[in-house]
Amino acid sequence: MKAGKKAAFSTIYDKYAPSLYGIALAIVKNEDDAKDVLQESFVKFWMKINSYDSNKGSFFTWMLNITRNTAIDKYRRNKKSNKLFTSDLSAVMYSIGIERGTDTIGLRDLINQLSKEQIEIVNELYFNGSTQKEASDKLNLPLGTVKSRIRSALKRLREIYGIK
Repeated sequence: MKAGKKAAFSTIYDKYAPSLYGIALAIVKNEDDAKDVLQESFVKFWMKINSYDSNKGSFFTWMLNITRNTAIDKYRRNKKSNKLFTSDLSAVMYSIGIERGTDTIGLRDLINQLSKEQIEIVNELYFNGSTQKEASDKLNLPLGTVKSRIRSALKRLREIYGIK
């Protein structure tokens, strides 16, 4: 893809679109919006491919972060109509039918290795698209606690995944 080959883009789309679509849908809660997010994300992948650095993480993680951020932006633009969230990651994954996709990338297994409090924070911030302040209000936790828990969760995920 860095060489500008359309065939590579097509292969990447075929391989990763279902999982990325599932993440987008979990955040925006609307199939049409999720499709828009997926399309916008793939345009960003194509345009920003030179910013990908394998030393900073996997290619899928790079794409996942772009998709997640794009979905959060879309959600915030449509916030008035999207107020309900599912806080349980497993329920979200089952309800959108991507259990197999998340198992394939190992996401559920990694998240489930965290403490209950860390899972709650990861769900709220990364899958529900809340800001730290919104998570603090929704979970009735001090903002500092939210920040500490997400920091410790990310540290633990790095340990589990073998990233220093």
